[in-house]
Amino acid sequence: AKAFAGALDAEIAELRMAAANALGELENADAIPKLVERFDDPDPRVRARAARACGVMADPRATDRLERLLADPKAGVRREAADALGRIGNRQALSALLGLYDDEDERVRRIAVGAFGNFENGRPVDHLVDALGDSAPAVRRTALYSLIQLLSNVPTEDSHQIRSTVVARLSESDEAQ
Repeated sequence: AKAFAGALDAEIAELRMAAANALGELENADAIPKLVERFDDPDPRVRARAARACGVMADPRATDRLERLLADPKAGVRREAADALGRIGNRQALSALLGLYDDEDERVRRIAVGAFGNFENGRPVDHLVDALGDSAPAVRRTALYSLIQLLSNVPTEDSHQIRSTVVARLSESDEAQ
């Protein structure tokens, strides 16, 4: 792991990518700080691989920096950051994903919407209802599954309120059309 962490500073981007992949495979949490440094790499492939490796380890220490990657101009980097945050799954990570339900990239939207089911409160309900009308069938299906998962995660007393909110929002959209 130490050799791979050192290779994250190699001049050749492909070596940095391979090192990030290897560190993710090894799941060596000591490498998180070095991987997070690669989030500023000039090569988007390296940024994406470093984010993926952090997601494999699901280490919350990477949350702040992964959150910044959600604004990366490259969709592949945003996808890996979103997936990593979904795997970390803490409150901050899930909250960071809320703004991605309308990302321009379909796969980014699907990953974010998929993570919304991990919430243990009704915070993502409006975003999930909006995602039910997404132009991409995969995002719509994922939103439906996430709503079901969300309903199973929230306390029973909150489940009824969430269902009522979903029905009301869907009724509003039907009336608007």
